[in-house]
Amino acid sequence: MFFITVEGLSGAVRQVDKKCLLEGLKIGKNEVNINLLQYADDTMFLCNNNVQNIVTFKSILRCFEVTYGLRVNLKKSFIGGISVDLLNMQRYMAMLNYNIMKNLFTYLGVPIRGKQNKVLFWNGMLEKVRRKLSR
Repeated sequence: MFFITVEGLSGAVRQVDKKCLLEGLKIGKNEVNINLLQYADDTMFLCNNNVQNIVTFKSILRCFEVTYGLRVNLKKSFIGGISVDLLNMQRYMAMLNYNIMKNLFTYLGVPIRGKQNKVLFWNGMLEKVRRKLSR
């Protein structure tokens, strides 16, 4: 049942993306637009730093709540930013009624933080892979 519901959420994100109402992150040489990651019961929205994106996500979540009769768990919901100043983070936090992430986090084993293009960022992950392969 859960997967049917979250498919509705990802469908809503696809629709606003088609209408260019949401500016996700551009990834790779082909600049693939990424704005939603879902794994098991976790959902992560990704977008560029602007108020319009926050308003769009808030609208999507509100429509999702009304349509499915479900509520977003605010105790488990956080907003985080990479290279976003604190003033903007506080404004977005107030708009969404979420808490600001205080610490960096790991998603599917990959640490999420700034400067991912630096070699130092990947050293820890490369060491983990080396240890597993050496067995």
